Amino acid sequence: MIADIRTENYKLGRILSSGFKVYIEKFKDIAFVILIVYIPINTILSFIPVDPEGFKGFGLYLRVVQLLELLIGTIATMAIAKIVECAVNGEQIDYSAALKFSLTRWGRGIAVEILAGLIIFCMLLLLIVPGVIWAVYYSFGIFIVALRGISGKEALDYSKRLVKGQWGRVFGIGLALGLLSMLAAFAVGLYAGFFLPEVQVISILSDTMGDMIMVMFTVMSVVFFLNVDYLKPKPIEVLAPDTGLTNNVQ
Repeated sequence: MIADIRTENYKLGRILSSGFKVYIEKFKDIAFVILIVYIPINTILSFIPVDPEGFKGFGLYLRVVQLLELLIGTIATMAIAKIVECAVNGEQIDYSAALKFSLTRWGRGIAVEILAGLIIFCMLLLLIVPGVIWAVYYSFGIFIVALRGISGKEALDYSKRLVKGQWGRVFGIGLALGLLSMLAAFAVGLYAGFFLPEVQVISILSDTMGDMIMVMFTVMSVVFFLNVDYLKPKPIEVLAPDTGLTNNVQ
C-alpha cells in the first residue's frame, strides 16, 4: 500500500519509483494480462506485410495497430489499471479477476476512447494547440471508465476537471512518461533487430516481451492518475440561507 499517494502531490521521480514498485510487486499478474491480450494482437500484426526498404504497407500496419489497440488493447489497459489501484490500496486481485472486471467495462472503454479521439481530432482541425490542450484534458479518460464506473462524455468531463488548474503538470509528466516509453520501445526494437532471428514465432514473442516492458509506463500513468484523483478538491458543504438545508459547492 502506498499511503502518501492520498496526501502528497507526486513529482515525476515519485511517480516513477512508485509505479516501478507496483510493477515489480504485481509483475506476475501484469505479465499474464499482457500475454493473454498481446500474443493475439502481435500474431495478427505478424501477418501484415511491411516493406523493410520503404513505406509500402507501413500506413496499413499503423492503422491495424491502432484498431487492435482500441478493440483489444483496451482490455489490458483497464485490467492493469484495476490491478494497480488494488495494489496501491493494499487489496488483492489476480489477473483473471482483473480481466473479467475489464470485460464488464470493455464497451464503455472503447466508446470513451472513440469519443475523445473525435473531439481531439475536431480541435486539431481548428488549430494544433486546441487539439493538444484537449488531449491532455482527456488523458485520464480510460482510467476513469475503468476505476470510477463513469462512461461517455461524463468520464471525459471528469478527466478535464482533474486536469484543470494543473494542465502544465499533467502535460509535463505525461510527456516525460511518453518519451521514456518511446526510448524503451526503441531499445527493445534495436535489440530484437540486431540479436534475434527473423522468424515469425520469435518476432511475436519478442514483440510481446516488448509490450511487457512498455506496460511499466502504463502502471506509472495509473499511479499518476490515482494521485491526482485522490487529491482532487472535495465539495464544500455550506448552509443554505433561511432553509437550514445543506448545499454542496464545488
